[in-house]
Amino acid sequence: MMFPISLITWFLLIVIAVSDTKYHKIPNVILVLILVYQSLLYINIESQLLFLSLLACIVSFVLALLLFFLGVLSPGDVKFIGVVGFILGLEHLSFGLAWVVLGVGLTAIFYLMYNVSFLGLSNPIYIVFDKDLRTKANSISGKSNTDRYQQMLTMPFAPGAVIGIALYSYLYI
Repeated sequence: MMFPISLITWFLLIVIAVSDTKYHKIPNVILVLILVYQSLLYINIESQLLFLSLLACIVSFVLALLLFFLGVLSPGDVKFIGVVGFILGLEHLSFGLAWVVLGVGLTAIFYLMYNVSFLGLSNPIYIVFDKDLRTKANSISGKSNTDRYQQMLTMPFAPGAVIGIALYSYLYI
């Protein structure tokens, strides 16, 4: 059983998504606020729910950490996925994360189209294989993380993840 996601948690998730989009940073303070707030809600319902949510947090954090070591995620995304696991709980973790992957994938397609539209390319595949085009796309969009990720085309993770959580919660919970 998972406690439905409250409006306060949704508000904080949206703040994280906006921050990740605008600054490419996920504020730790907001992640801690979500953990504390959700913990208080879970304690009021059932203490076992808190334990299962902590277990889901650890499992999702470890999975995200593996993706970080493979170069897929940033450190802030790893922490965010841990918090998402805590919100979803152990019972809903697998399907919830599948919807997060779907939301991030759809967001990635639109983000790629957005970057390609600035470059005037006839074929969007060019941007994937040409590092000069990725550099130009990063400079046009005003990204501040080009030094950190060298010549890789990056996108914010949190907006797609929040979209995936919303899809899952509205369709299945």
